[in-house]
Amino acid sequence: MRKVKKESVRHYISPEYKLHILGDEKCRKIDAYARRIMEEIGMIVGDEEIKSRLLDNGAKELGKGYVSIPGSMVDKALKTVPSSFKLYTVNGELAMDINKVNKYFGGSTNSLTYVDPVSGKITVHTMETASNVAKVADALPNVNYLASNGLVSDCDPAIAGRMCFANTLKYTTKPMYFSPDYAPSYKDIIELSRDIKGGARALREKPFLFGYCEPVPPFNHSGDSLRKLMICSEAGVPCIYMPYSMRGGTAPIFLAAALAQNFAEILSGLVIQQIAYPGAAFIAGSMPTVLDMKTTTGSYGAPEFHFGIAASAEMSDFYNLPFFGTAGCTDSQHLDMQAASEVTMAVLSTALTGADIVHDFGVMNHASAISPELYVYTNEILDMLRVYQGGIDCSDEAFLFDTIKKVGPRRHYLEEDSTLDNFKSVWYSRIFDRSLTGEIPADSFAQKIKQKTLTLINAPVNPDIDPLILRILTEHEKKWKKLID
Repeated sequence: MRKVKKESVRHYISPEYKLHILGDEKCRKIDAYARRIMEEIGMIVGDEEIKSRLLDNGAKELGKGYVSIPGSMVDKALKTVPSSFKLYTVNGELAMDINKVNKYFGGSTNSLTYVDPVSGKITVHTMETASNVAKVADALPNVNYLASNGLVSDCDPAIAGRMCFANTLKYTTKPMYFSPDYAPSYKDIIELSRDIKGGARALREKPFLFGYCEPVPPFNHSGDSLRKLMICSEAGVPCIYMPYSMRGGTAPIFLAAALAQNFAEILSGLVIQQIAYPGAAFIAGSMPTVLDMKTTTGSYGAPEFHFGIAASAEMSDFYNLPFFGTAGCTDSQHLDMQAASEVTMAVLSTALTGADIVHDFGVMNHASAISPELYVYTNEILDMLRVYQGGIDCSDEAFLFDTIKKVGPRRHYLEEDSTLDNFKSVWYSRIFDRSLTGEIPADSFAQKIKQKTLTLINAPVNPDIDPLILRILTEHEKKWKKLID
């Protein structure tokens, strides 16, 4: 195996300027309608114990069993939920400081298929291909956390979510994002994580993972999803609560109405969590895409989708809640011009919003496929965007007035100290080409992406992984396999 020098992990710092779509007045109006939905229409709460707890704390039962949640309960929850939290590496080092300034990017969890970088074809997703994605994601410096990616075909579905999580930990020490099938899998993953950290208290003090659950639009909080939220919150593990809605299908066609619906569901989840576990970390997420009437799919590359996510991030800023953004994904099946266009636009949009954690690197074909090559491409786009995070230095020294005066008209700055000391700060790509001489092959870009991807897949496994953790993973895998014997 060829040894590959691993680059240091780096995160994106939000620039002082942000993309503002709504403004305070519109945020307040969306909030008012979200609260009306919660109180006048109500929510389905699929767990009787959680429903009873809501009713005991001020909610009311409407007709058809819907639960009405008054605005006063929302206000109380917003007072107890933290606006910031920290995530750590598996080895206990600070990795993600969620504070409305830093921005962290990573992958996605539940892909059915794999875009093979060798053949270019979409194939079945297996534990081996999931390992390939993990190796690439671990090596890329702009990927801040990994996801237990894939609904793999070569593992019993009853334990596949658990096994993928454990398998990914064999290749990384970065924080982990997980979203397996049902609530019992969440319990097992947290039990594994406690063993890795040395107990429940150690995991609570330095969590290295965060979970995901979602309501089912419109207004249905399933029992299983709520139990996932409770399991994470009880363990001190931050959890995302995110509706994925399709405008014209599972949400109203107009974006303002879709945002009001999504945030009615998000705030309901927040109330449910904070009643049971005041002060637990909560990550709001909102994915109001469009229902593509040509294909009957929810688009991951539509401009309306990412515009809606940017507006959702602004709403989360309004509530002072951490936000789970989306970028690095495409509806295309291949790393072509469509994929490059959709991914670049989405990453730029998200980078300029208040999103704190951003997911869906490498996701293709309406979120059904995962591509390690798309990870490599998106990593490069994030490198480009670092130019935006710095802002412009307008100190007196930065105007170089004495240098300008010295050079004067019709001369150049090539030999000036300021040029010689700073020209390397310009961003230079290892993949994009600015050559002026010679003919560059049309597939040069694609070949560079492929070559880097295959190099990372074939590189040695991260040497920082503790052998003791590998033994713990093996013990839990054996225990889970007994569930299906």
